[in-house]
Amino acid sequence: MSDLLKSGKEAVLPCYFELRGRKEMLIDGFESLVGYDEKEIRFICGGYLVKVQGNGLKLEFLNDGKAVLRGILDSFEFSGKGEKNCRE
Repeated sequence: MSDLLKSGKEAVLPCYFELRGRKEMLIDGFESLVGYDEKEIRFICGGYLVKVQGNGLKLEFLNDGKAVLRGILDSFEFSGKGEKNCRE
């Protein structure tokens, strides 16, 4: 279970995520891209590490905190504390 769910806090993320089926994802408002290969793409968003895993992942678009990912999406995960964007 993620730290966010265990904490009972509500996340206020500055990012927008949109899944378009299982083959495309739009991310808007991330802070940085920290890892990228065909099986995993990682972003920092609001103090959280956001991890997308799958097969054949590609960044089709990447500019100014916006990205479009394509491939077979298997999982989407948040981890970390993200205190600056959570409230009691």
